[in-house]
Amino acid sequence: MLMRYSWPGNIRQLENAVFRAVVLADTPMLTVNEFPQIAAHVEGYAVTVPPAPAPRDRMPRIEGPVMLGNSPLTPATIHVPSGNGRDAVGIPALSDSGDIRSLEAVEADMIRLAFGRYRGRMTEIAKRLGIGRSTLYRKMREIGLEARVH
Repeated sequence: MLMRYSWPGNIRQLENAVFRAVVLADTPMLTVNEFPQIAAHVEGYAVTVPPAPAPRDRMPRIEGPVMLGNSPLTPATIHVPSGNGRDAVGIPALSDSGDIRSLEAVEADMIRLAFGRYRGRMTEIAKRLGIGRSTLYRKMREIGLEARVH
């Protein structure tokens, strides 16, 4: 097929077509399917396009509290049963003695929870918390998570 094509763009077009095919190939061997634009112009060749993969839920399903390990960096979480069959995780507003926890403590637990839930993916954590990445890094340093980021 490549030999039968007229290559109006000469060697540059050939180089670009091969480069694109190599980069986009799913297997180590190039076939007609890796050259759809060329196959469309050469008689006798047809490209078969495989169906797109089914969409996946990119977020892992996490049952119960998210734990970062048994350390002071583990967020305080509570199990929250729901009526729809899927339980949730919450950050407690009250201390063990029944007093309101400080916003700083609740925020620190929320950051720790997000860090564990989104597996340290800083852009995703910042997006989900509604803050900028630089703010997230600063807050993580303040609560002692900087060693886990690097």
